[in-house]
Amino acid sequence: MKHLTKTQRPQPPSEAAMHRSIRRYRKYHAWLALGLTGFGLSFIGLGLAGPPSLTSAHENQNTIRDHQYGSVIGPWVLRPVSQIEAQITASNKVAYNVQWGDTLSTISEALNSLGFTTSVDRLAAINHIKNVDLIEAGAKLYLQDNAHSTVLTTNGQIGTAQFKPANPIISVPKIQPQNINAQTPPPVTQSQATQDDGNAFENNESANSNLDAAEIAAKLKALKEARDQTAAEKKAAEKTKQTLEAKITAMLNAKNEVSLTQLRSKRDKLQITINTAKAKINAANLALTKVLKAYEEAKQAAIASDSYVTGKQAKVGTIKQKIHDLTAQISSLHSQLEAINQDAQTAKDQLTQAKVAALQEDLWTAQQTLNGYEEQLKVASQQLEQAQQTQLNAAANLITVKKNLDQVQAEIKSANVQLQTTNDRLVVLPATSQAINSKQAEALKIKLQELDQKIDRLDEQLKTFDEQMAYWQHQLNNTQHTIDNANLHTGHAIGTAKVANITDTQEATHNAQVTIDRTKANLPQVHVPVNINQYETIQVDEQGNQVSDLSNYHLLNTSEPVKSVQTMANGDTVTTYTTTATYHRIRHFCQTITKNIDENGTLLTSTSGYTQVTGSEKTITTQTTAANGDVTTTITTTIMWKPIPVTPAHQTKYVTKNVDESGNVITPSAACHWLSANKHVRVSKLQDGTILTTVTVTNVYHRIRHFAKTIIQNVDENGTSLTSTTGYVQVGTPTKIATDKVNATNGDVTTTTTVIVTWKKQPIHRDVYETIAQDENGAAITPSAAYHLLTTQSSRYDTKDSTGTITTHHVTLKIYHRIQHFTESITQNIDEQGRTIKPSGVYHLLSSKDTIKDVIANNGDVTTTTTTVNIYHKIVHKIKKVTINQDQKTGEVLTSTEGYRKVPNSSYTSSHDVIAKNGDICTTITTTILWKKKPTHITERWVRNVDEAGKVIDSVSGYHLMSTSQDTKETVQPDGTQFTTITTTNVYHKIDRYYTYITINKDEAGNILNSALGYEQVGEPRVTVEERTAKNGDIYRTTTTITVWRKPEKNATETPNNV
Repeated sequence: MKHLTKTQRPQPPSEAAMHRSIRRYRKYHAWLALGLTGFGLSFIGLGLAGPPSLTSAHENQNTIRDHQYGSVIGPWVLRPVSQIEAQITASNKVAYNVQWGDTLSTISEALNSLGFTTSVDRLAAINHIKNVDLIEAGAKLYLQDNAHSTVLTTNGQIGTAQFKPANPIISVPKIQPQNINAQTPPPVTQSQATQDDGNAFENNESANSNLDAAEIAAKLKALKEARDQTAAEKKAAEKTKQTLEAKITAMLNAKNEVSLTQLRSKRDKLQITINTAKAKINAANLALTKVLKAYEEAKQAAIASDSYVTGKQAKVGTIKQKIHDLTAQISSLHSQLEAINQDAQTAKDQLTQAKVAALQEDLWTAQQTLNGYEEQLKVASQQLEQAQQTQLNAAANLITVKKNLDQVQAEIKSANVQLQTTNDRLVVLPATSQAINSKQAEALKIKLQELDQKIDRLDEQLKTFDEQMAYWQHQLNNTQHTIDNANLHTGHAIGTAKVANITDTQEATHNAQVTIDRTKANLPQVHVPVNINQYETIQVDEQGNQVSDLSNYHLLNTSEPVKSVQTMANGDTVTTYTTTATYHRIRHFCQTITKNIDENGTLLTSTSGYTQVTGSEKTITTQTTAANGDVTTTITTTIMWKPIPVTPAHQTKYVTKNVDESGNVITPSAACHWLSANKHVRVSKLQDGTILTTVTVTNVYHRIRHFAKTIIQNVDENGTSLTSTTGYVQVGTPTKIATDKVNATNGDVTTTTTVIVTWKKQPIHRDVYETIAQDENGAAITPSAAYHLLTTQSSRYDTKDSTGTITTHHVTLKIYHRIQHFTESITQNIDEQGRTIKPSGVYHLLSSKDTIKDVIANNGDVTTTTTTVNIYHKIVHKIKKVTINQDQKTGEVLTSTEGYRKVPNSSYTSSHDVIAKNGDICTTITTTILWKKKPTHITERWVRNVDEAGKVIDSVSGYHLMSTSQDTKETVQPDGTQFTTITTTNVYHKIDRYYTYITINKDEAGNILNSALGYEQVGEPRVTVEERTAKNGDIYRTTTTITVWRKPEKNATETPNNV
């Protein structure tokens, strides 16, 4: 007996015997197959032999076959020149690869288009092509003339064409080289292949003749018997298979019935669990609705409280702004009274000084009352800020509440959807567990296993609902507690805001306003002479007439201001700067232009023979403005004309064209000079068929230019020409003589004017220049930087000595003023807005800047004024309250206290003053609250299915559970959260099936036979199938076939040789 594993395929003995029987028979056909293969290769060799393809220059439409691949190339079509140009441009422009459809003519045309100068004959000469109408596709065509070294070679699979200077194109068939040493057989021709085939058949026939015919007949008989025995065995196996199939089906149906009953029970329990979860979720929804209502009520109360606090803060801001305005007015009045007091001191007006002191005292009292009310408002502002901070805490609580409620609401909604999905996924179990055959029963078994796993997964999901609902209840309780805290903050905020007192009990603002109004009404007046600058502009036209209405006038120029000073009776001075502006009266001009054009837009000089096109008249109006403001309106009318149609005939048209030397058309006049003329005759046919002969005579003119030339001729009184006029004086008026000379070539005219100037000898004349410097008292001085020039006076007188020489004395008298220096100091105290103030303890000096300015008087005296500007800032005292939530354990500042609880009696307060650069004081009151994180516990469950090698598997279908282990891991996060991870690992073994086939031959007595040779079978073989499942789930199936044999009875007529 032979046991087979799952990797071995059982083979019926009859089939094996058949293979052994025909193995030698197949051997005799090998030579026949080899002969056929040789014949096929010889036929292919014939197909590969042939001439290479040549491209004809003529448009031959015959189909050409590619001998390399045996495929049809297609009809010959002339390639466009553009494609050849593109190919040449993309190449190195030295050589060109000939393509199917090229000719030397199209290649030459493409080269000429690209800038090469060549022809068909030149290309043929360069490449030594004898027949210009025959070139080969794939050949390389050289474009440059290098005939001595050019060898054009085209290599292909079929043949090689070589182009040498002295030879035309020669197509040489490509023959495979024969290497005798390598013993490579030459190509086989068709006749050789046929002859070899014949020899092969003859060799086969001679080989077959060596076999024994009797032996072949015996083998064929044995083959037939083996085939009959195989058919009988197959029929018996089929019957046994049907019997076993019925037993397996019944067994599987019984198991499936038990599984289906268990699944129905588990499904009913799962439905009860789902209904219970639905009821709990509905209860959680009711609790959520109650907390949402409490949140809305707390939110409305917070909005009302915030509105009250904000409104009161707005009132405080309004009152503070009013106090600020009154303080500014009082400060301004202080500055005015200070200036009046200084003027009164200068004028020694004691009555005004006393009045100013009384008014300043009233203003000081009003300011002190305002300061007291401002301190009261400062305390109220602090209380309102505290209320605002409390209200912000309430708002923060409500934001936390909204966030928590949204989270719980979303989770409940998601759980509802998940629960409904779970309910929808409740499996529909099969109505029956009975299958028709084992295949259907096995499929039903697998399906029931999958449904069982699905119900287990749904049940596992539902187990998490209890933990979720407990978490929701915890969150809702915390949220309600947070809402209560928000309500407490809201009540505290509105109570604090009501305590803040902003009532003006002393009527400080009213009394201050009354004092300001009274002070403004009783300001004393002290006159100090001042200077008033006036600026006047006199408007005149170009004739000097004054113009009052400037409409329709254009400004031409403006003069420099002229200064004049007038002193008034009270000592004030009025300085007037007068500027004269000259205007031009705008004039309007209008010109009309008419342009006649034909239908092509050409300007017509005459409309004779034309008729106007209806509706073609267009008018365009343009305006241009000159530099002086004059406006010119140009009305251009364009009229289109078309020739008057005439009967087709022969017309002669004479055209005279007058142009200048540049070819520009001109109108001849006396200012032009005729140079030459040429005649041009053009015959054309008009649209109406008329033959028009146009004779154009072009006259070339030169525009006459006039040149002026002046020659000055100096002569003495005798008419003798002088080369130099030094020591001479002109006598009388020069004489002018003008002569014209015309250029005979181009007509230009040159006018030469000769100016004759008469001179005579003059006496010697000498100039002497003197400068005299004096001060204001007439004393002679030496000018220096310590003096300033006041006036300059010039005079002149002549003297004549005995020789007749005349001396002209030029005397300049300069009067100087000795420069004096004066100094002046000014101090200005102002706030940041530029208002004058009186420095005190409530101000902080920001900066001090000195400005030195020199003022030079008309007489040169210098006054140096030093102005010191001190800028002060009014000190503001601010109080800032900060609340810090701090983690008790880590000391980390918390941005949110969600998940924390406050540590009792852990709050402490600290303050810190910061003085800014501008003197402002900011007091920061910091309240630190310690918080402790609430411990949380999160449990995660994981199921991990692996095979025996530890590899994770996605589906356990077809696997057998071997073992289950559970691993629990506890971890604590830095924030105190405790994580419990429970990992369940299921180890599965992939189920294998093993089949064993046993054949037992017995005689009728039950004895086992080693060989059935000489026996005959009794009845049908008995087949039994046994199946068992191992501990790891593997299935072992053993099929035993028992055949009973007996010795056949001997026939008396038979001889022993027949047995």
